[in-house]
Amino acid sequence: MEIPQKKWTYAKNNEYWDKKQITIDEISVQVAKDINAGVNLYTTKEADRAPLSGEYAKQYKDRSDFLTEKDALISYLRLNQKRDGKATPLANNALRHALNLAVDKNALTTEILGDGSFPANGLLPKDFVQNPETGADFRTDSGDHLTFNKAEASKYLAQAKKELGTDTITLELLGDDQDTTKTIFTFLKDQFEKNLPGVTINIKTMPAKSATELTRTSNYDLSLAAWMPDFKDPWTYSSLFLSDYYNNSMNYNSPKYDQIVKSTDTTLATEPVARWNAFIDSEKVLLDDDAAILPLYQHQTAVLQNPKVTGVQKHAFGSPYSYKFIEMAKN
Repeated sequence: MEIPQKKWTYAKNNEYWDKKQITIDEISVQVAKDINAGVNLYTTKEADRAPLSGEYAKQYKDRSDFLTEKDALISYLRLNQKRDGKATPLANNALRHALNLAVDKNALTTEILGDGSFPANGLLPKDFVQNPETGADFRTDSGDHLTFNKAEASKYLAQAKKELGTDTITLELLGDDQDTTKTIFTFLKDQFEKNLPGVTINIKTMPAKSATELTRTSNYDLSLAAWMPDFKDPWTYSSLFLSDYYNNSMNYNSPKYDQIVKSTDTTLATEPVARWNAFIDSEKVLLDDDAAILPLYQHQTAVLQNPKVTGVQKHAFGSPYSYKFIEMAKN
C-alpha cells in the first residue's frame, strides 16, 4: 500500500519568463495531522504559516500574527432522498425544511468555528459574483433562505411526522474523521435532537476516502460537503444539483430546477440580466421550495503567519493560492 507523502517542496523555476520577480527559491509544505500539530510547528519556528480553527482560532485571534483570509467555499449538508433503492425519511419535504430551520448557524460560526467563517443562508457565497446591470452582490439580490427559526422548524417537524406516520426519526450523519468535522457534528447532533424532539442523529466518521466512496454511492442519509468554485460564475454552484449531474449523489430530482438552471446555459446564455435572475430563481427552488440541501457556513481561512512573510495571495475561485509574490524579510 502506498503511503501518501506528508512533505513536499515548491521550487523556483529558473526557466520561467518572469523569474526576476520571484524572490523565494523554495517553499516547503508539511501536512500536520491536526490543528495542534500545525500550531506546534509554527510556535517552534519550523513553519511560517499554520491554519487555525475552533478553539485555536479563538485563542489566537487577538495576536498580531493572526490573519483571516476570504473564501468563497460553502459548507453544507447533503440530504439524501434515496438509499439502497428505497426512499429515506429525507424524501419528505417537510422534514428537510425542519432540519434546515433547526440549526443556529450563528452559534456554529461564532462559538464552534471561531475562525471568521459566517452563516451561509444560500447556495452561492457572498462577495463572489455581482449583478451584471447594478453591480449588487448575488447574496444581496437573492437574500437569505431558511434561516434559524425553532418555532417554524417544530411546525414542519409535526407535518413530517404526520406524513411519515411516525413520531421517531433516525438519521445517520456521515463525514470524515478530522477534528473539525467531529466538532461540527457534535454541534449539529445537539441542534437537531434538541430543537426537533423525536429526531435521533447517529454520527458516522471515517477516513475521507471511505466517506467519499459512501457518498458517491448514495450510501448515507446526511453528509457534510463543501464546494469551492473553479470559475467566477453562478453555474459552478447551481449545476451541482441538476438531476443528471455526476456529482449529485443525493437523489434530488427537480424538473423545475433543471429547466431554470439549464436555461442559463442555452436560451439565456446571451442575456446577462435574465440569466442572473434565473440563477436567483433556481436558488429559491432549491432552498425555499425544496430545502434540498442545508447550507451551513461560508469559510474564512484563519492562519498564523510569520510577520516577515508577505505577498501570499488568496483567491476566491480556482487555485486557492498564488505564491509568485511571496517575500521573506531578512531582518
